[in-house]
Amino acid sequence: MNEIIKKRYQELKDRNSNFVREKKWESNALLQECLLALDNNKKILTIEQQQQILTKFNSDLTKLTDSYRKKSIKTIQELLPQWINKSVYIIWDKEDLPIIQTDFECALDNIDDIIAVAFETWVVAIEMNQFIQFNTRNKIVEISLEDD
Repeated sequence: MNEIIKKRYQELKDRNSNFVREKKWESNALLQECLLALDNNKKILTIEQQQQILTKFNSDLTKLTDSYRKKSIKTIQELLPQWINKSVYIIWDKEDLPIIQTDFECALDNIDDIIAVAFETWVVAIEMNQFIQFNTRNKIVEISLEDD
């Protein structure tokens, strides 16, 4: 197969994969409710953007060391002072779900719809230096990089 045909074939595979993924999103009632709740305060990232963010996110999670500060939180409202006016990513534990970019206040206002989408949900600061984890046991953990 020559290079032009290979490239065209790969483009078709990628488009088909994206189409299938978007159809799965459309059939996911909890995701659709979440997207509706976030209204115009959301941006669904492209597949390429999602892959870059997931690579960085997974890298940061696998190397948690003493330089990170973990803190259990009783309610997400406790985080408001240090998270106010921040843009965040919403990342779920299911690989086939989109990554959403929104502001923290919007995420806070719609947190029940957001965490209903998957078993584990992460709200991640755009700078990738602060993370909030929500798990199935309704436990909230904030993880921050400590200042040098």
